[in-house]
Amino acid sequence: MRIAIYSETYLPTPDGVAHFLGSYCKELSRLGHEPHVFTTGKIMGSRRDEESHVHRFRSIKFPLYTQYRIAPAPFIGALRMARKLDIDLVHIQTPFFMGTAGFISGKVLEVPIVGTYHTNFLEMSESLSNSKVFRGFVRFAWKYSTGLYRRCHVLTTSSRSIAEHLQQSMRREVLTVPHGIDIERFSCPVEGENVKKTYGIPSDSAIVTYLGRLTRDKGVHTLVEAFAEVRKKRKACLVIAGIGPEREALVKRSVELGIAEDTRFLGYVDENEKISLLQQSDVVVLVSKADLVPLVLIEAMACGTPVIGSRAGGIPNLIEDGKTGILVKEGDPKELSRKIVELLSGSDLEEMKRNAMECVKREFSMEASVRSFLEIYKKLSKN
Repeated sequence: MRIAIYSETYLPTPDGVAHFLGSYCKELSRLGHEPHVFTTGKIMGSRRDEESHVHRFRSIKFPLYTQYRIAPAPFIGALRMARKLDIDLVHIQTPFFMGTAGFISGKVLEVPIVGTYHTNFLEMSESLSNSKVFRGFVRFAWKYSTGLYRRCHVLTTSSRSIAEHLQQSMRREVLTVPHGIDIERFSCPVEGENVKKTYGIPSDSAIVTYLGRLTRDKGVHTLVEAFAEVRKKRKACLVIAGIGPEREALVKRSVELGIAEDTRFLGYVDENEKISLLQQSDVVVLVSKADLVPLVLIEAMACGTPVIGSRAGGIPNLIEDGKTGILVKEGDPKELSRKIVELLSGSDLEEMKRNAMECVKREFSMEASVRSFLEIYKKLSKN
């Protein structure tokens, strides 16, 4: 089956959707299918060595968040490419320009269209700008996106609670398909990398890790505030890995709170470095208000590292409080600091780690995710 995947974001962009799609395409290929990714990244006059299944369209940086690019006019080129490839199905991963190009291609070529909802960008937008004009644009974009998603033959998302919310707001069926990871990569120890030595962390310090975009919706400011209280009670180091518009504000706040010497801002970390960091951390924290089922928490759980997440978005669909991890109220640094200290002081975490690893193996493998989508693809192709 030739599957055309349309997404504004793809590798090497360092975000969850991009990493998921990279692994997803590998697994599709391993099972004998032919994925083709239609995405951004091509710049006027540029050349890049690229895998044959990735088709990039001329794009510009998104002004409010330059980590991302948008392709303002991919529609005709994407349709020509899809027709040339003789695709069997369109799978839209983002609802903007590339998603619209995918929808147009699917309609013109009369092939099934699957849509996947990855991001609550209404919540995410609050991290980028308080401008009334921008907020108005986001509301328009959301209405446009729901209109696009509503017209797909099948709509999926990774979180059960988000699926229920979308069903109510869009008045259509939304299927829950968990997004998986390559479990073996995260469960097998990475040899040779000593995180404490690499980042100058004292050998007797616990490692509290955040890994993700540095935006307000991710709750990283709450973690910094909480860590200041944690540091008063025990020796620990806060490791913040990722890039984003809030980095400068976070660095400044760590200085104000007197925790700068015990905080490491790593910027972007590559995949091998990420796995070592997750495996050697004492706890991984993500108290986001906008995430569905964050891959970084799934990855940490696969590593056997304890996790703390927020009771927000789709995170409670991943973490069973007290059994596979810890849940806290989003935006509450006092509760978060208390739970971090309790977890770091816990002498018996093996059952929680084991439960988390079993949960990931059972529900969040890439193989299971791909097979679930293939069942959807095949049913649509028969209709």
